Amino acid sequence: WADALPFAALPDGAHHAADEGECCRFVLEDGALYGVSCVRQARPEALKEGSDAQRTATRSAVQKAVCVLHSDRGVAWSERLRLRVSVCAAALFEEGDLDDRSLLRDFHAGLRGLAPEAPITGGMFAACRRLGFAGALRCAKALLLGQSVVLVHAKSAAAAPDATLALADALGVLDDVDGDDSAVAAFGRCLRPAIRVEPCVSLMDLERLAALCDRDVQLLCGASNAHLAEACLGPRLSPAVVARLEKDAAAKVKVYGPSKAAAQAVEKLTPFEEALAAELEARAGADDDFRDDDAWARTALRAHVAGLLDLLAACGIDAADGGARVANRDDAQELARRHGGPFVVAFLDTAAAVRFLADRNPALCDWLAAADAPDVEQGFNPSIVAQLVLAKDKLREAANELSLDDAKDALGRKVEWTRSAARDYGGQLADSFPETATRARRLFQGGGDAAGGFEEAGDAAAATP
Repeated sequence: WADALPFAALPDGAHHAADEGECCRFVLEDGALYGVSCVRQARPEALKEGSDAQRTATRSAVQKAVCVLHSDRGVAWSERLRLRVSVCAAALFEEGDLDDRSLLRDFHAGLRGLAPEAPITGGMFAACRRLGFAGALRCAKALLLGQSVVLVHAKSAAAAPDATLALADALGVLDDVDGDDSAVAAFGRCLRPAIRVEPCVSLMDLERLAALCDRDVQLLCGASNAHLAEACLGPRLSPAVVARLEKDAAAKVKVYGPSKAAAQAVEKLTPFEEALAAELEARAGADDDFRDDDAWARTALRAHVAGLLDLLAACGIDAADGGARVANRDDAQELARRHGGPFVVAFLDTAAAVRFLADRNPALCDWLAAADAPDVEQGFNPSIVAQLVLAKDKLREAANELSLDDAKDALGRKVEWTRSAARDYGGQLADSFPETATRARRLFQGGGDAAGGFEEAGDAAAATP
């Protein structure tokens, strides 16, 4: 971590820091260490006469960062510590002798016993105003689909980290209160094991982040280097979204892969979402005295995510012709109207969504794992294009072009997610999700209720992905 610390504490864009300094937060050692730094700079002639910093200065400004590392993010990213680091950095530059370690020793001694508190999550309002609420909705949709998101601001060391943590908080990823029974907090607990939040990354982090992505870890990170974000991180982390926070950015949200159809699930907002974004923009800009209320912006974004989760939690499963079971038409149509059919179908194929539904709507979770993919598409994305794709799949199935391996791959993934959720919630797959268990038995054991029970089939399902 010692080699990575200078790049994290003095990130790209730090030379744009104002005279009063900027604080940014970061992660080291793959989440084992959390840090906060305050970056300040001064002209050499403003420093103490004859000091080493003044004597060795070779540029028009001398820049330093005072940083604190801690193993608990509740301490490292707390508001109390951010204020203390800012005061220490201000005092160091006011004194003018940047090599005076006595001030830093006193500062360090005063940090002992700091209690953890909720991480700073301000910056949501500023991020929404820079991205536009439509851009913030697209970032939220990408994260819900399991895609990586990189927020970048090329002229501020603090803007991207602040926006990164604010977006993570809006989706419940930073919620540490296990007693919170809200839909967003419950979903955040499902998403948390698979997502890595890194408020500030640099060029030297590229290979490490790409390796994490290869292990199916979802990333939410901030950067202050536009080239790093668009030329390196976006393509390497694909499917990913790069969101530009600069006011003059030509494209606020840019989607990378995995396909044009998948990208549209993020890029294309429904009329309902466009109207919501316009309403939020109007409310935020209606009053000249409107303060930068992060809580208001956070509540607005959380309410939209909660609307999606609540509709899915209430979605019914009905009987259809021939004894089949399908998603309730009215519930599915309302989900498609609000959030878009392609998005809903893609969201239901994520581990976090399956884990959430295993607790909030076991019947829908069971149906999703046992149903064929065309059934899910037909239920939640009843568009003309979707119907054409569905007809093509049915023709392929009739011609035996859909292999057993394709079915095993799709079902195996869903079975493993559902079985993991059943364990977490204290149940057994065969008891809580009978359709999934029966379908897995038939597919993995060659049809029928083969001897040996479901556990062997479960092991095969787990190995399939």
